[in-house]
Amino acid sequence: MNFENLKVGLKNSVAQFVTENDTALAVGSGSLKVLATPKLIAIVEKAAADLIEKNLSPEFTSI
Repeated sequence: MNFENLKVGLKNSVAQFVTENDTALAVGSGSLKVLATPKLIAIVEKAAADLIEKNLSPEFTSI
């Protein structure tokens, strides 16, 4: 197994426009029209998954 590319300090970023469907009010996690915490967590998970995928050998995946 070769995990040389996975090192502490790797960085990645993602961008997403926030719509009405992404608000706490819309997803039922609050009563305000602000980015819902579940949506924020999904964005963070996507950034992490994309970073790991770019740095893993093709025969590996991450969950």
